[in-house]
Amino acid sequence: MKRQQQVIRALVAKATTGGVLSNPYKLNALLETVIGSVTVETTTPVKDLVFASRSLGLGAVTFSTMPMNGTIQMGGTDYERVSSTGVEALGKAINSDDFTAYLKKYPPNDASHGL
Repeated sequence: MKRQQQVIRALVAKATTGGVLSNPYKLNALLETVIGSVTVETTTPVKDLVFASRSLGLGAVTFSTMPMNGTIQMGGTDYERVSSTGVEALGKAINSDDFTAYLKKYPPNDASHGL
């Protein structure tokens, strides 16, 4: 998960430097490279998401993962269990558009490196 966040962080850094967001040709090239690898909720095209977030910098991005509660093994494969209380807390944060309490209880990830 942290490596995926590192890739997203690098994409945001790339998009916010070198005039990528203000140059339609550079932005389109970046989007065409990324679109096949990024999935967002199905009602929002990736290009619209990028356009809506064009004024964001890395300082405005917080990386976090779903809170987990141990692992379970099924068919010889280990899977992480999602924490039901963590899911409730995340849902509350999303619905209220206030992540202060959530991020205090479930600190964000440091995606500045892949460790």
